Amino acid sequence: MPSLADVRFNSLYCMFTGEPGTIKSTQALSFPKPIYYFDCDKKIDALIAPAKYWGVDLTNDVKFDTYNDYGLMRSRLEKFQREC
Repeated sequence: MPSLADVRFNSLYCMFTGEPGTIKSTQALSFPKPIYYFDCDKKIDALIAPAKYWGVDLTNDVKFDTYNDYGLMRSRLEKFQREC
């Protein structure tokens, strides 16, 4: 019987929730790369300073799309479910 120490993840599918200003997006920068962000509040630029401080490659390791329509977000989520 395998243990959890034997499990290898090919990808992580996570959603951080919480009150505004609790640095959820910044915390996600500490996750394994690459990272994709759903930018719903148009504050993705707030990640530039911490990413540079931590040496995160913003060109190759962090991707995002800005959404103002839940239908478009839903389509992207469904695409991730099919081909992550």
